[in-house]
Amino acid sequence: MEKKPTYEELEHKIKKLEESERKYRHLFETAMVGMYRTRISDGKFLAANQTLAKLIGYESVDQLISEYVTSEHYTDSKRREELLKQINSKGRVDGFEIEMQRTDGSIFQIAISSAAYPDKGYLEGVVIDITDQKQAEEALRENEKLYRLLADNVTDVIWVRDMNLRPTYFSPSITNQTGYTVEETMARTLEEALTPDSLKLALEVFAEELEIENSEQKDLFRSRTIELEIKCKDGSTIWTEMKMSFLRDQLGNSTGVIGVTRDITDRKNLEAQLKQAQKMEAIGTLAGGIAHDFNNVLYSIIGYTELTMDDLPKDSVAQKNLNEVFRGAMRAKDMVRQILAFSRKAETKKQPVKIQSIVKEAINLLRSSIPSTIEICHNIDADCSPVLADSTQIHQMVMNLSTNAYQAMREMGGVLELTLMEEEVGSDDPDLDLDPGTYLKLTVSDTGHGIDRVLVEKIFDPYFTTRGPEWALQWYTGLSKATAGILKYTANLGKALYFMSIFP
Repeated sequence: MEKKPTYEELEHKIKKLEESERKYRHLFETAMVGMYRTRISDGKFLAANQTLAKLIGYESVDQLISEYVTSEHYTDSKRREELLKQINSKGRVDGFEIEMQRTDGSIFQIAISSAAYPDKGYLEGVVIDITDQKQAEEALRENEKLYRLLADNVTDVIWVRDMNLRPTYFSPSITNQTGYTVEETMARTLEEALTPDSLKLALEVFAEELEIENSEQKDLFRSRTIELEIKCKDGSTIWTEMKMSFLRDQLGNSTGVIGVTRDITDRKNLEAQLKQAQKMEAIGTLAGGIAHDFNNVLYSIIGYTELTMDDLPKDSVAQKNLNEVFRGAMRAKDMVRQILAFSRKAETKKQPVKIQSIVKEAINLLRSSIPSTIEICHNIDADCSPVLADSTQIHQMVMNLSTNAYQAMREMGGVLELTLMEEEVGSDDPDLDLDPGTYLKLTVSDTGHGIDRVLVEKIFDPYFTTRGPEWALQWYTGLSKATAGILKYTANLGKALYFMSIFP
Protein backbone atom coordinates (compact mmCIF):
# COMPACT_ATOMS: atom_id res chain seq x y z
CA MET A 1 0.00 0.00 0.00
CA GLU A 2 1.38 3.37 -1.13
CA LYS A 3 2.40 5.66 1.66
CA LYS A 4 0.53 8.96 1.79
CA PRO A 5 2.69 12.14 1.51
CA THR A 6 3.10 14.21 4.56
CA TYR A 7 1.79 17.75 4.84
CA GLU A 8 5.30 19.14 4.42
CA GLU A 9 5.84 17.07 1.22
CA LEU A 10 2.55 18.27 -0.26
CA GLU A 11 3.42 21.88 0.52
CA HIS A 12 6.83 21.47 -1.13
CA LYS A 13 5.27 20.03 -4.31
CA ILE A 14 2.75 22.86 -4.45
CA LYS A 15 5.54 25.44 -4.19
CA LYS A 16 7.48 23.75 -7.02
CA LEU A 17 4.38 23.75 -9.23
CA GLU A 18 3.75 27.42 -8.46
CA GLU A 19 7.37 28.25 -9.25
CA SER A 20 7.20 26.34 -12.53
CA GLU A 21 3.95 28.07 -13.45
CA ARG A 22 5.46 31.50 -12.71
CA LYS A 23 8.47 30.64 -14.85
CA TYR A 24 6.44 29.49 -17.82
CA ARG A 25 3.95 32.32 -17.33
CA HIS A 26 6.87 34.77 -17.55
CA LEU A 27 8.12 33.12 -20.70
CA PHE A 28 4.60 33.18 -22.14
CA GLU A 29 4.11 36.87 -21.36
CA THR A 30 7.51 38.10 -22.52
CA ALA A 31 7.94 35.95 -25.64
CA MET A 32 8.85 37.87 -28.82
CA VAL A 33 6.26 35.87 -30.76
CA GLY A 34 2.52 35.85 -30.22
CA MET A 35 1.14 32.89 -28.24
CA TYR A 36 -2.51 31.98 -28.03
CA ARG A 37 -5.32 29.54 -27.32
CA THR A 38 -8.58 29.83 -29.31
CA ARG A 39 -11.86 27.93 -29.49
CA ILE A 40 -12.05 25.70 -32.54
CA SER A 41 -15.68 26.55 -33.15
CA ASP A 42 -15.44 30.32 -33.69
CA GLY A 43 -11.83 31.32 -33.09
CA LYS A 44 -12.52 33.26 -29.88
CA PHE A 45 -9.42 33.82 -27.78
CA LEU A 46 -9.23 31.87 -24.54
CA ALA A 47 -5.67 32.96 -23.76
CA ALA A 48 -3.00 35.14 -25.36
CA ASN A 49 0.17 36.98 -24.49
CA GLN A 50 0.89 40.69 -24.58
CA THR A 51 2.94 40.40 -27.80
CA LEU A 52 -0.08 39.08 -29.69
CA ALA A 53 -2.38 41.68 -28.13
CA LYS A 54 -0.17 44.54 -29.36
CA LEU A 55 0.18 42.93 -32.80
CA ILE A 56 -3.59 42.89 -33.22
CA GLY A 57 -3.98 46.42 -31.83
CA TYR A 58 -4.98 46.04 -28.17
CA GLU A 59 -3.36 47.58 -25.10
CA SER A 60 -4.19 44.61 -22.87
CA VAL A 61 -4.66 40.87 -23.18
CA ASP A 62 -7.99 41.07 -21.31
CA GLN A 63 -9.38 43.46 -23.91
CA LEU A 64 -8.20 41.16 -26.71
CA ILE A 65 -9.84 38.11 -25.14
CA SER A 66 -13.12 39.92 -24.50
CA GLU A 67 -13.50 41.62 -27.90
CA TYR A 68 -11.54 39.95 -30.74
CA VAL A 69 -12.81 36.86 -32.56
CA THR A 70 -10.35 35.63 -35.18
CA SER A 71 -12.94 34.14 -37.52
CA GLU A 72 -14.38 37.64 -38.08
CA HIS A 73 -11.08 39.24 -39.13
CA TYR A 74 -9.70 37.00 -41.89
CA THR A 75 -9.41 39.00 -45.13
CA ASP A 76 -10.19 35.72 -46.87
CA SER A 77 -12.55 33.44 -44.91
CA LYS A 78 -11.48 30.48 -47.03
CA ARG A 79 -8.03 30.64 -45.44
CA ARG A 80 -9.52 29.75 -42.00
CA GLU A 81 -11.36 26.83 -43.56
CA GLU A 82 -8.07 25.67 -45.11
CA LEU A 83 -6.30 26.09 -41.76
CA LEU A 84 -8.87 23.95 -39.92
CA LYS A 85 -8.85 21.39 -42.71
CA GLN A 86 -5.08 20.95 -42.47
CA ILE A 87 -5.20 20.79 -38.66
CA ASN A 88 -7.97 18.15 -38.74
CA SER A 89 -6.07 16.01 -41.24
CA LYS A 90 -2.58 16.36 -39.79
CA GLY A 91 -3.26 17.38 -36.19
CA ARG A 92 -1.14 20.55 -36.62
CA VAL A 93 0.20 23.15 -39.08
CA ASP A 94 3.58 24.88 -39.30
CA GLY A 95 4.14 28.29 -40.90
CA PHE A 96 0.58 28.62 -42.27
CA GLU A 97 0.34 32.16 -43.71
CA ILE A 98 -2.75 34.29 -43.06
CA GLU A 99 -3.71 37.90 -43.80
CA MET A 100 -5.87 39.52 -41.10
CA GLN A 101 -7.30 42.89 -40.03
CA ARG A 102 -6.37 44.80 -36.90
CA THR A 103 -8.91 46.66 -34.80
CA ASP A 104 -8.21 49.86 -36.77
CA GLY A 105 -8.80 48.09 -40.09
CA SER A 106 -5.15 47.90 -41.15
CA ILE A 107 -3.85 44.69 -42.68
CA PHE A 108 -1.11 42.51 -41.22
CA GLN A 109 0.26 39.14 -42.22
CA ILE A 110 1.19 36.29 -39.87
CA ALA A 111 2.59 32.78 -40.02
CA ILE A 112 0.86 30.36 -37.62
CA SER A 113 2.20 27.16 -36.13
CA SER A 114 -0.67 25.48 -34.29
CA ALA A 115 -1.85 22.19 -32.80
CA ALA A 116 -5.46 21.06 -32.16
CA TYR A 117 -6.94 19.55 -29.03
CA PRO A 118 -10.40 18.43 -30.23
CA ASP A 119 -11.30 16.73 -26.96
CA LYS A 120 -10.79 20.06 -25.21
CA GLY A 121 -12.25 22.15 -28.08
CA TYR A 122 -9.35 24.55 -28.58
CA LEU A 123 -6.22 25.31 -30.65
CA GLU A 124 -2.87 26.39 -29.27
CA GLY A 125 0.01 27.83 -31.12
CA VAL A 126 2.41 30.66 -31.89
CA VAL A 127 2.12 33.61 -34.29
CA ILE A 128 4.99 35.34 -36.12
CA ASP A 129 4.46 38.76 -37.69
CA ILE A 130 5.67 38.47 -41.31
CA THR A 131 4.22 41.78 -42.58
CA ASP A 132 7.63 43.42 -43.15
CA GLN A 133 9.00 40.25 -44.72
CA LYS A 134 6.07 40.05 -47.14
CA GLN A 135 6.39 43.71 -48.06
CA ALA A 136 10.10 43.23 -48.71
CA GLU A 137 9.38 40.17 -50.85
CA GLU A 138 6.76 42.11 -52.82
CA ALA A 139 9.18 45.02 -53.31
CA LEU A 140 11.82 42.55 -54.45
CA ARG A 141 9.38 41.01 -56.93
CA GLU A 142 8.46 44.45 -58.26
CA ASN A 143 12.12 45.37 -58.61
CA GLU A 144 12.81 42.09 -60.35
CA LYS A 145 9.91 42.75 -62.74
CA LEU A 146 11.26 46.24 -63.41
CA TYR A 147 14.81 45.06 -64.04
CA ARG A 148 13.59 42.21 -66.22
CA LEU A 149 11.44 44.67 -68.17
CA LEU A 150 14.48 46.89 -68.67
CA ALA A 151 16.67 43.93 -69.62
CA ASP A 152 14.06 42.64 -72.06
CA ASN A 153 13.68 45.98 -73.83
CA VAL A 154 17.14 47.55 -73.98
CA THR A 155 18.92 47.68 -77.32
CA ASP A 156 22.15 46.43 -75.80
CA VAL A 157 22.40 42.78 -74.79
CA ILE A 158 22.55 41.93 -71.08
CA TRP A 159 23.96 38.50 -70.32
CA VAL A 160 25.14 36.30 -67.46
CA ARG A 161 27.60 33.38 -67.55
CA ASP A 162 28.73 31.07 -64.77
CA MET A 163 32.35 30.71 -63.69
CA ASN A 164 32.88 28.16 -66.47
CA LEU A 165 31.62 30.80 -68.94
CA ARG A 166 28.49 28.79 -69.71
CA PRO A 167 25.49 31.06 -70.48
CA THR A 168 22.75 31.32 -67.85
CA TYR A 169 20.87 34.38 -69.15
CA PHE A 170 20.63 36.46 -72.35
CA SER A 171 18.22 39.34 -72.91
CA PRO A 172 15.88 39.12 -75.94
CA SER A 173 17.80 41.90 -77.73
CA ILE A 174 20.36 39.23 -78.69
CA THR A 175 18.02 38.30 -81.56
CA ASN A 176 18.19 41.79 -83.09
CA GLN A 177 21.94 41.86 -82.60
CA THR A 178 22.94 38.44 -83.98
CA GLY A 179 19.84 36.84 -85.47
CA TYR A 180 19.91 33.96 -82.96
CA THR A 181 16.99 33.44 -80.56
CA VAL A 182 17.63 33.41 -76.82
CA GLU A 183 17.27 29.63 -76.79
CA GLU A 184 19.74 29.23 -79.68
CA THR A 185 22.18 31.59 -78.00
CA MET A 186 21.99 29.70 -74.70
CA ALA A 187 22.87 26.49 -76.55
CA ARG A 188 25.96 27.96 -78.23
CA THR A 189 29.44 27.58 -76.78
CA LEU A 190 31.85 30.48 -76.50
CA GLU A 191 33.83 28.95 -79.38
CA GLU A 192 30.71 29.02 -81.55
CA ALA A 193 29.84 32.60 -80.60
CA LEU A 194 33.20 34.35 -81.14
CA THR A 195 35.73 34.55 -83.96
CA PRO A 196 39.05 32.81 -83.16
CA ASP A 197 40.96 36.01 -82.35
CA SER A 198 38.16 37.33 -80.15
CA LEU A 199 37.84 33.98 -78.37
CA LYS A 200 41.55 34.07 -77.56
CA LEU A 201 41.26 37.62 -76.23
CA ALA A 202 38.18 36.80 -74.12
CA LEU A 203 39.85 33.80 -72.49
CA GLU A 204 43.04 35.79 -71.81
CA VAL A 205 41.05 38.60 -70.13
CA PHE A 206 39.05 36.08 -68.06
CA ALA A 207 42.28 34.40 -66.91
CA GLU A 208 43.73 37.79 -65.91
CA GLU A 209 40.58 38.64 -63.95
CA LEU A 210 40.66 35.29 -62.15
CA GLU A 211 44.23 35.98 -61.12
CA ILE A 212 43.20 39.38 -59.74
CA GLU A 213 40.25 37.69 -58.02
CA ASN A 214 42.63 35.48 -56.05
CA SER A 215 44.64 38.43 -54.77
CA GLU A 216 43.96 40.07 -51.43
CA GLN A 217 43.95 43.60 -52.86
CA LYS A 218 41.21 42.97 -55.44
CA ASP A 219 38.66 45.70 -56.19
CA LEU A 220 35.22 44.11 -55.73
CA PHE A 221 33.58 46.78 -57.88
CA ARG A 222 35.95 46.65 -60.84
CA SER A 223 34.81 46.04 -64.41
CA ARG A 224 36.54 45.32 -67.71
CA THR A 225 35.71 46.58 -71.21
CA ILE A 226 36.94 44.83 -74.36
CA GLU A 227 36.03 44.74 -78.05
CA LEU A 228 35.05 41.35 -79.47
CA GLU A 229 33.89 40.15 -82.90
CA ILE A 230 30.72 38.05 -82.72
CA LYS A 231 29.42 35.56 -85.27
CA CYS A 232 25.87 36.18 -86.53
CA LYS A 233 23.33 33.67 -87.75
CA ASP A 234 23.55 34.84 -91.39
CA GLY A 235 27.29 34.11 -91.46
CA SER A 236 28.39 37.72 -91.01
CA THR A 237 30.18 39.16 -87.98
CA ILE A 238 29.68 42.30 -85.93
CA TRP A 239 32.02 44.20 -83.68
CA THR A 240 30.83 44.66 -80.11
CA GLU A 241 31.97 46.44 -76.98
CA MET A 242 31.54 44.30 -73.85
CA LYS A 243 31.60 45.68 -70.33
CA MET A 244 31.89 42.86 -67.79
CA SER A 245 32.17 42.34 -64.04
CA PHE A 246 31.84 39.46 -61.57
CA LEU A 247 28.56 38.51 -59.92
CA ARG A 248 29.04 38.01 -56.16
CA ASP A 249 27.25 36.26 -53.29
CA GLN A 250 26.72 37.76 -49.80
CA LEU A 251 30.29 36.87 -48.79
CA GLY A 252 30.32 40.34 -51.12
CA ASN A 253 32.73 35.61 -53.60
CA SER A 254 32.47 35.54 -57.43
CA THR A 255 29.67 33.28 -58.66
CA GLY A 256 29.54 34.27 -62.32
CA VAL A 257 30.09 37.01 -64.89
CA ILE A 258 27.56 39.66 -65.91
CA GLY A 259 28.03 41.86 -68.94
CA VAL A 260 26.49 44.29 -71.39
CA THR A 261 27.20 43.95 -75.11
CA ARG A 262 26.84 46.91 -77.48
CA ASP A 263 27.03 46.72 -81.27
CA ILE A 264 29.81 49.09 -82.39
CA THR A 265 30.06 47.91 -86.00
CA ASP A 266 29.05 51.34 -87.33
CA ARG A 267 31.62 53.00 -85.08
CA LYS A 268 34.34 50.65 -86.29
CA ASN A 269 33.38 51.40 -89.89
CA LEU A 270 33.58 55.12 -89.20
CA GLU A 271 36.98 54.63 -87.59
CA ALA A 272 38.13 52.74 -90.68
CA GLN A 273 36.81 55.53 -92.91
CA LEU A 274 38.62 58.08 -90.78
CA LYS A 275 41.87 56.15 -91.12
CA GLN A 276 41.30 55.93 -94.87
CA ALA A 277 40.67 59.69 -95.02
CA GLN A 278 43.85 60.31 -93.05
CA LYS A 279 45.81 58.10 -95.43
CA MET A 280 44.29 59.93 -98.40
CA GLU A 281 45.25 63.24 -96.85
CA ALA A 282 48.80 62.01 -96.32
CA ILE A 283 48.99 60.72 -99.90
CA GLY A 284 47.60 64.04 -101.12
CA THR A 285 50.28 65.99 -99.26
CA LEU A 286 53.01 63.67 -100.54
CA ALA A 287 51.65 63.75 -104.08
CA GLY A 288 51.52 67.53 -104.08
CA GLY A 289 55.18 67.80 -103.10
CA ILE A 290 56.28 65.23 -105.66
CA ALA A 291 54.15 66.85 -108.36
CA HIS A 292 55.86 70.21 -107.90
CA ASP A 293 59.30 68.66 -108.21
CA PHE A 294 58.20 66.57 -111.20
CA ASN A 295 56.78 69.68 -112.84
CA ASN A 296 60.21 71.29 -112.76
CA VAL A 297 61.66 68.24 -114.53
CA LEU A 298 58.92 68.35 -117.17
CA TYR A 299 59.58 72.02 -117.92
CA SER A 300 63.15 71.10 -118.81
CA ILE A 301 62.02 68.15 -120.98
CA ILE A 302 59.39 70.22 -122.78
CA GLY A 303 61.69 73.23 -123.23
CA TYR A 304 64.69 71.33 -124.63
CA THR A 305 62.40 69.17 -126.81
CA GLU A 306 60.89 72.31 -128.40
CA LEU A 307 64.35 73.82 -128.96
CA THR A 308 65.64 70.63 -130.58
CA MET A 309 62.51 70.31 -132.78
CA ASP A 310 63.11 73.83 -134.08
CA ASP A 311 66.60 72.78 -135.26
CA LEU A 312 65.44 69.68 -137.17
CA PRO A 313 63.82 69.36 -140.60
CA LYS A 314 60.06 69.18 -140.23
CA ASP A 315 59.63 65.90 -142.13
CA SER A 316 62.57 64.10 -140.54
CA VAL A 317 62.18 60.91 -138.46
CA ALA A 318 63.85 62.63 -135.50
CA GLN A 319 61.32 65.46 -135.74
CA LYS A 320 58.43 62.96 -135.63
CA ASN A 321 59.96 61.08 -132.71
CA LEU A 322 60.52 64.28 -130.76
CA ASN A 323 56.96 65.30 -131.49
CA GLU A 324 55.77 62.12 -129.73
CA VAL A 325 58.11 62.91 -126.84
CA PHE A 326 56.60 66.40 -126.68
CA ARG A 327 53.03 65.06 -126.69
CA GLY A 328 53.92 62.57 -123.98
CA ALA A 329 55.50 65.31 -121.88
CA MET A 330 52.42 67.50 -122.28
CA ARG A 331 50.23 64.57 -121.24
CA ALA A 332 52.49 64.10 -118.19
CA LYS A 333 52.07 67.80 -117.45
CA ASP A 334 48.28 67.31 -117.45
CA MET A 335 48.67 64.34 -115.15
CA VAL A 336 50.73 66.44 -112.74
CA ARG A 337 47.87 68.93 -112.78
CA GLN A 338 45.53 66.10 -111.78
CA ILE A 339 47.82 65.12 -108.90
CA LEU A 340 47.81 68.72 -107.73
CA ALA A 341 44.01 68.74 -107.98
CA PHE A 342 43.89 65.57 -105.91
CA SER A 343 46.10 67.15 -103.28
CA ARG A 344 43.81 70.21 -103.29
CA LYS A 345 46.54 72.41 -104.68
CA ALA A 346 44.86 73.05 -108.01
CA GLU A 347 41.41 72.95 -109.49
CA THR A 348 40.24 70.66 -112.29
CA LYS A 349 39.02 72.53 -115.36
CA LYS A 350 36.11 71.10 -117.30
CA GLN A 351 35.33 72.15 -120.83
CA PRO A 352 33.39 70.78 -123.81
CA VAL A 353 35.35 67.90 -125.33
CA LYS A 354 34.68 65.28 -127.97
CA ILE A 355 35.47 61.94 -126.41
CA GLN A 356 35.98 60.26 -129.80
CA SER A 357 39.38 61.83 -130.36
CA ILE A 358 40.52 61.04 -126.83
CA VAL A 359 39.54 57.37 -127.17
CA LYS A 360 41.28 57.10 -130.55
CA GLU A 361 44.44 58.68 -129.11
CA ALA A 362 44.38 56.17 -126.25
CA ILE A 363 43.95 53.29 -128.72
CA ASN A 364 47.02 54.45 -130.67
CA LEU A 365 49.07 54.48 -127.47
CA LEU A 366 47.77 51.04 -126.52
CA ARG A 367 48.74 49.48 -129.86
CA SER A 368 52.39 50.21 -129.23
CA SER A 369 52.39 48.81 -125.68
CA ILE A 370 50.07 45.79 -125.84
CA PRO A 371 51.38 42.44 -127.18
CA SER A 372 50.26 41.26 -130.62
CA THR A 373 48.44 38.32 -128.94
CA ILE A 374 45.78 40.82 -127.90
CA GLU A 375 43.55 42.20 -130.65
CA ILE A 376 42.19 45.71 -130.25
CA CYS A 377 38.77 46.39 -131.76
CA HIS A 378 36.81 49.62 -131.59
CA ASN A 379 33.42 50.92 -132.62
CA ILE A 380 33.39 54.68 -132.15
CA ASP A 381 30.45 56.76 -133.34
CA ALA A 382 31.94 59.86 -134.95
CA ASP A 383 28.68 61.80 -134.48
CA CYS A 384 28.66 61.62 -130.67
CA SER A 385 27.96 65.00 -129.04
CA PRO A 386 30.56 66.71 -126.83
CA VAL A 387 30.50 66.38 -123.04
CA LEU A 388 31.62 68.68 -120.24
CA ALA A 389 34.69 66.99 -118.79
CA ASP A 390 38.45 67.07 -118.26
CA SER A 391 40.10 65.48 -121.31
CA THR A 392 43.05 64.19 -119.28
CA GLN A 393 40.72 62.43 -116.84
CA ILE A 394 38.85 60.77 -119.71
CA HIS A 395 42.14 59.69 -121.25
CA GLN A 396 43.29 58.26 -117.93
CA MET A 397 40.06 56.31 -117.43
CA VAL A 398 40.32 54.71 -120.86
CA MET A 399 44.00 53.85 -120.34
CA ASN A 400 43.38 52.40 -116.85
CA LEU A 401 40.44 50.26 -117.94
CA SER A 402 42.29 49.07 -121.03
CA THR A 403 45.45 48.30 -119.05
CA ASN A 404 43.41 46.25 -116.58
CA ALA A 405 41.83 44.41 -119.50
CA TYR A 406 45.29 43.69 -120.90
CA GLN A 407 46.42 42.37 -117.50
CA ALA A 408 43.53 39.91 -117.54
CA MET A 409 44.54 38.58 -121.00
CA ARG A 410 48.33 38.82 -121.04
CA GLU A 411 48.90 35.09 -120.62
CA MET A 412 46.30 33.63 -123.01
CA GLY A 413 45.69 36.62 -125.29
CA GLY A 414 42.25 37.76 -126.37
CA VAL A 415 40.20 40.68 -127.65
CA LEU A 416 40.04 44.19 -126.21
CA GLU A 417 37.05 46.14 -127.49
CA LEU A 418 36.19 49.80 -126.97
CA THR A 419 32.76 51.11 -127.94
CA LEU A 420 31.43 54.69 -127.85
CA MET A 421 27.84 55.59 -128.75
CA GLU A 422 24.97 57.83 -127.71
CA GLU A 423 22.15 56.37 -125.64
CA GLU A 424 18.85 57.75 -124.39
CA VAL A 425 18.22 57.06 -120.70
CA GLY A 426 14.62 57.12 -119.51
CA SER A 427 13.21 57.69 -116.03
CA ASP A 428 11.89 54.12 -115.92
CA ASP A 429 15.22 52.43 -116.66
CA PRO A 430 15.66 49.92 -113.78
CA ASP A 431 19.39 49.38 -114.30
CA LEU A 432 20.66 52.98 -114.27
CA ASP A 433 20.41 55.50 -111.47
CA LEU A 434 20.75 58.43 -113.87
CA ASP A 435 18.62 61.44 -114.69
CA PRO A 436 16.71 61.09 -117.96
CA GLY A 437 18.53 62.48 -120.99
CA THR A 438 21.08 61.81 -123.74
CA TYR A 439 24.30 60.16 -122.61
CA LEU A 440 27.52 58.99 -124.22
CA LYS A 441 28.11 55.35 -123.31
CA LEU A 442 31.74 54.22 -123.28
CA THR A 443 32.26 50.47 -122.89
CA VAL A 444 35.61 48.75 -122.40
CA SER A 445 35.29 44.95 -122.58
CA ASP A 446 37.71 42.05 -122.77
CA THR A 447 37.73 38.27 -123.06
CA GLY A 448 39.82 37.82 -119.92
CA HIS A 449 38.96 35.97 -116.72
CA GLY A 450 37.03 38.90 -115.19
CA ILE A 451 37.13 40.25 -111.65
CA ASP A 452 36.63 37.98 -108.68
CA ARG A 453 33.45 38.88 -106.78
CA VAL A 454 35.49 39.27 -103.60
CA LEU A 455 37.60 42.00 -105.25
CA VAL A 456 34.82 43.99 -106.92
CA GLU A 457 34.16 46.16 -103.87
CA LYS A 458 37.88 46.98 -103.51
CA ILE A 459 38.74 48.07 -107.06
CA PHE A 460 38.11 51.76 -106.34
CA ASP A 461 40.38 51.86 -103.30
CA PRO A 462 43.48 53.86 -104.31
CA TYR A 463 45.60 51.58 -102.10
CA PHE A 464 44.30 48.28 -103.41
CA THR A 465 46.22 46.23 -105.96
CA THR A 466 46.70 42.58 -106.88
CA ARG A 467 50.02 43.17 -108.58
CA GLY A 468 52.47 43.43 -105.71
CA PRO A 469 54.19 46.19 -103.74
CA GLU A 470 55.59 48.05 -106.77
CA TRP A 471 52.04 48.93 -107.77
CA ALA A 472 50.89 49.90 -104.30
CA LEU A 473 50.36 53.55 -105.17
CA GLN A 474 48.46 53.00 -108.39
CA TRP A 475 45.61 55.46 -108.23
CA TYR A 476 42.44 56.60 -109.94
CA THR A 477 42.41 60.04 -108.44
CA GLY A 478 42.23 61.76 -111.81
CA LEU A 479 38.52 60.99 -111.90
CA SER A 480 36.17 63.81 -111.04
CA LYS A 481 33.85 63.02 -108.13
CA ALA A 482 30.82 62.66 -110.40
CA THR A 483 32.63 60.48 -112.93
CA ALA A 484 34.09 58.28 -110.17
CA GLY A 485 30.59 57.77 -108.83
CA ILE A 486 29.35 56.73 -112.27
CA LEU A 487 32.31 54.39 -112.68
CA LYS A 488 31.60 52.74 -109.34
CA TYR A 489 27.89 52.50 -110.04
CA THR A 490 28.40 50.92 -113.46
CA ALA A 491 31.14 48.50 -112.38
CA ASN A 492 28.67 45.64 -112.40
CA LEU A 493 27.25 46.64 -115.80
CA GLY A 494 30.25 45.57 -117.83
CA LYS A 495 32.64 48.51 -117.37
CA ALA A 496 30.29 50.94 -119.13
CA LEU A 497 30.74 54.65 -118.46
CA TYR A 498 27.95 57.18 -119.04
CA PHE A 499 28.69 60.85 -119.73
CA MET A 500 25.88 63.40 -119.95
CA SER A 501 25.87 65.02 -123.37
CA ILE A 502 25.86 68.82 -123.25
CA PHE A 503 24.27 69.01 -126.69
CA PRO A 504 21.45 66.42 -126.62
